[in-house]
Amino acid sequence: MISAALRSAQVLAAGMTRSLCLEASSSVAAAGAASDDTAADGGASSAGRYFLLLAEREEQRIRADTDWIEACLDDESLGLSEEVSGILRVSAGKARLLLTEKLAQFRGLCEDNMANGVTQYCDLNGFWAICCLQLQDIGRMLATCRQIRDCQFRRVPPAPPSPPAPQQPREPLQKRKPSRAPARQQQRQQQPAKQPALAERQRRERLAELKRRGRQRLQHAEDSAAPSHAAEAKGAEGVQIFA
Repeated sequence: MISAALRSAQVLAAGMTRSLCLEASSSVAAAGAASDDTAADGGASSAGRYFLLLAEREEQRIRADTDWIEACLDDESLGLSEEVSGILRVSAGKARLLLTEKLAQFRGLCEDNMANGVTQYCDLNGFWAICCLQLQDIGRMLATCRQIRDCQFRRVPPAPPSPPAPQQPREPLQKRKPSRAPARQQQRQQQPAKQPALAERQRRERLAELKRRGRQRLQHAEDSAAPSHAAEAKGAEGVQIFA
């Protein structure tokens, strides 16, 4: 069961590492393949040798890149720009830091496993997965440095953004008929407010009508009383004449 687990881990780790080993030599690859088979067949005690082999492959690849990068930084005849020299210096610095710290610590764990120490296969497998994430980042940075070198140490322009996809014409939205519900609700809200005003207006109209009728009656009474006053005045004059 342990040998089968080692074989499955070998396939997983080899797949993650294969994408990073872009410039490994054929001799190292042949020796690594033979060592992989030996480590897989050796059982749990060979896990340290197997992972140590993977770490050595990555160290060789990274050191090969950092060596020429540092040589270019020291060569003043290249006339590197500040931007290019900054990219090269940062990439080489991070790569060296990974070699001296993370991979050096992983190498110590592998040696402890080979010496039948407390480090188990699961410990090495988990630690190597973390190292692979950092190796991928360093691999991208070193690939950028190689592109700059291939372009005569000029900054590689970023790829232009892809044009946006043409938008589909949208269908015109159909106009919705205005709902009568808000109008009805507004009318219902206005009805209580209109009722007192309507009652007040009707009261004023009735009062005005009563006043108008009163004036008409008063005028009619005055008109009917005028002839009787005139007849009384004439009768009084006749009495005075005959006296």
